[in-house]
Amino acid sequence: MTKVYIAGPMTGVKDWNFPAFFEAENTLVALGYEVVNPAHNNGDTLELALEDAGSPDAPKRDWLYYIRRDLPQLLYCDVICLLPNWDTSKGATLEYEVAKGIGLPIYKLINGELITNEQVAKDK
Repeated sequence: MTKVYIAGPMTGVKDWNFPAFFEAENTLVALGYEVVNPAHNNGDTLELALEDAGSPDAPKRDWLYYIRRDLPQLLYCDVICLLPNWDTSKGATLEYEVAKGIGLPIYKLINGELITNEQVAKDK
């Protein structure tokens, strides 16, 4: 089964953007993928993850803590799925560069389908 890592903005986004991560996870699981959702590192549910992380204005841990925790998970995935506005995020941009550097296919979730980044660019 293909293992998909979800990458997107969290820092400075309302509720850490966790709702978008959990929604993407649900869609990808329904499509038959195994999913690595870094928001789960804070809790099994959206509510637990939000409670553990604190608010974006008063995070319980610093950015370095999160990137050190999340990057190793990416290395064991088969593809990366970029959420909207990923390119505004220091962490998601780093995850993208690592994925690209190790040759992982890069996808976006659009209208409930996992689409290659090349196809997204071609359709514009």
